[in-house]
Amino acid sequence: MENLVNLMIFSIGNNQIKSRNDVIYLRQFPCLRSLNMAGNPCVENGDKDFQEYICAFLPKLTYYEYHIISAEERATAEISYRTILKRLEETEEKERQSRMEAEARAKEMAFHAEAFVENLDRDQLFNAMFENDANGKTLLTMGEAAMDVYNKFHDETMKVIHQLFKLGLEQHEIRQEEIRQYFKCVDAAKEENKISSQQ
Repeated sequence: MENLVNLMIFSIGNNQIKSRNDVIYLRQFPCLRSLNMAGNPCVENGDKDFQEYICAFLPKLTYYEYHIISAEERATAEISYRTILKRLEETEEKERQSRMEAEARAKEMAFHAEAFVENLDRDQLFNAMFENDANGKTLLTMGEAAMDVYNKFHDETMKVIHQLFKLGLEQHEIRQEEIRQYFKCVDAAKEENKISSQQ
């Protein structure tokens, strides 16, 4: 159902939804305005109590069981579940931030791959050099002097990697501008040919 981002009306009455916590799943549909869940096992404490739960956790809902939700019902519900609702909103905000960061990182990585500089913005390449180097890892156990050499090598290597990363991004922008100019010329030539053919 996650793909139904524009879901507005959802009727799932007389099914086998046992936990009222499953209502939380429906919070991800911002356009949901009408809901019917009558006849499910989760409505175990009576329709009125469950409707209050619905009102509290689905604040954008307008109709439940095809009856409009009043402002008074919503206010009462929010008071009844205030503490739980606050914790839920805090959790959702953390999850939203995590998703945004993951999406931003994925977009950034896709851009780096397009520019042929993927994994050069951090120390992934350096770490990969030692990933399967058993002898190199053994040398690092020889003492502080070995670690000092390793750290110096790391810093010097990262300087070179960062230079490659910067150069790669600069060259990518140059390629993109060349592509833009190419298509601009192609479009201009097409327009010129079109005008010539009409004369």
